[in-house]
Amino acid sequence: MIVYRPLKKQDIKQIQKLALESWLFTYGKIYKEKTIRRNVADYYSDKSFADYFSKIKHNNQYFIVAADKNTILGYAHIGKKKKSWEILRIYVSPKRLGEGIGTNLIKNIEKFLKSKKAKNYAAYPHIKNKIAKNFYSKIGFQRKKSKDRGKSSICYEKNI
Repeated sequence: MIVYRPLKKQDIKQIQKLALESWLFTYGKIYKEKTIRRNVADYYSDKSFADYFSKIKHNNQYFIVAADKNTILGYAHIGKKKKSWEILRIYVSPKRLGEGIGTNLIKNIEKFLKSKKAKNYAAYPHIKNKIAKNFYSKIGFQRKKSKDRGKSSICYEKNI
């Protein structure tokens, strides 16, 4: 049975492994493997997780995992930037795509956001990330071209 719960420090090594697997699957045709490995090592470093755990007390971030027993199958991380909330990362094991794990991660994120009285939130996937673009469209996000970030990050927004 899959359980959705907040990130624990003992999950970090599995998240780092899953991040690399997911990034290679998602971005393998967009970036060179060397670039993917470097980015994952940076974005998912022990230091970045230490920063997360030190900031969580401010209640402006939430990191949830989908776990089956002791195996992490997916995760999502949302944060508040200025006055708006945005998905910072969401990935599901490539072997488990299409099973509803991502949708359930989003449902849990929305429950958290409702508790914060948020009205909407956004995601900024890479313009060539077809998996993310299809996923966000399927679960009710709307494309917001006026909020794109540069030429490579596009905006999807959803009202809660």
